[in-house]
Amino acid sequence: MYAEIAARAGFVQRLQAVKVDRDIFRKVALPAPANAKPDQAPVIGYELECKGDSAYHVFSGEGGVWRIGEDEKKPLNLFVAVSQCALEEHVTPPAVHRKNFFEGLPIMRQVKQGAVSDVNDGWRCPYPFAVALHPMLTARWRRLLDDILTGEDLA
Repeated sequence: MYAEIAARAGFVQRLQAVKVDRDIFRKVALPAPANAKPDQAPVIGYELECKGDSAYHVFSGEGGVWRIGEDEKKPLNLFVAVSQCALEEHVTPPAVHRKNFFEGLPIMRQVKQGAVSDVNDGWRCPYPFAVALHPMLTARWRRLLDDILTGEDLA
């Protein structure tokens, strides 16, 4: 979904899968080369690098936890991290694959009943929502740029 938004914005992208084997993370470039050996290690996440004018600022507010599912007792939690480093420099958070990693982290987005909502901003739209989110991210970036240019407090 973020890859689709990045493509709409014209950003250059690279993607890698994060696999775990006995608590050791391995990062695998995607798409895998044709001659790659089959790998049975479970994928615990994906990391996407976007390059382009203002790429970081467009996605800077997207970090946080996504909660997916109707069952409040067993939701699927996803962690989104946004940073300014290249894929090679990005450090996957330790224990991100552990159930208790998400305890205490604020929920940013919630997906249920075929819609995604932003817990903080109060908006809701159909899921998948790349078409709707791209203009929202662009508008947020323009507001941030206006604040920078007018000297507003960004804290």
